[in-house]
Amino acid sequence: MCRVFEEKILFSRGDRDTHIYQSRLACELHDDGTIGGYQEIAFDGKALLIFDKENVTYVPVTQEAEIVAQLWNKHYDSTNTKLYMENDCIEHLKLYLPYISTDLERKVPPNVKVSNSESESGTKLHCRVYGFYPRDVEVKWIKNGRDEIHSEEAAQILPNPDGTYQIRVSVGVTPEGGATYSCHIDHSSLEKPLVVKFGEFFVLLFSFYKQDSTVLMQVSVCFAYWHSPQ
Repeated sequence: MCRVFEEKILFSRGDRDTHIYQSRLACELHDDGTIGGYQEIAFDGKALLIFDKENVTYVPVTQEAEIVAQLWNKHYDSTNTKLYMENDCIEHLKLYLPYISTDLERKVPPNVKVSNSESESGTKLHCRVYGFYPRDVEVKWIKNGRDEIHSEEAAQILPNPDGTYQIRVSVGVTPEGGATYSCHIDHSSLEKPLVVKFGEFFVLLFSFYKQDSTVLMQVSVCFAYWHSPQ
């Protein structure tokens, strides 16, 4: 699958506050020739709307965004967005595809760090997955090796300056004696899903060396452990 992005960031500076409007639009060309696409709208770093291409309408991500979605659907002709995704964007993608095919085949495995934080509302576990490529990844928390813990926060995949990506998935938990928590990561660079238990982190270390006029890359896996205070 090939995907091309178009990002727009607008700054609005008032007398006291600065607000940021972000729009990300993508079109996709799959190996079987089918196409897809999506658009995400955010305000001040928080997800606001997503574009439903099939129904040609904007859908609110949160309850607070419902009024915004109604205004957009009433006053904005989103048919143009659908047409752009399915026509112009795909043509641009096909035009540049021969030049980026090598990069599309690149796969970089993720690094993972898990941590916790305490607040008046309780305990939160955080799974930070970073440095991976391509963008698509699945990250989830599992309790006792079998029960998925659903996050109440919308996790966003964010770009890094080096072209890789990062994501953080956080969940609220109630401490229980004997309970175990682990972060599960599924990415195309991994032969099988990576499981990192709370109390350890996983880092890939790359080193390059030369042997018989050949440059080789050595990959080391580093696991670190700690015990959180009871």
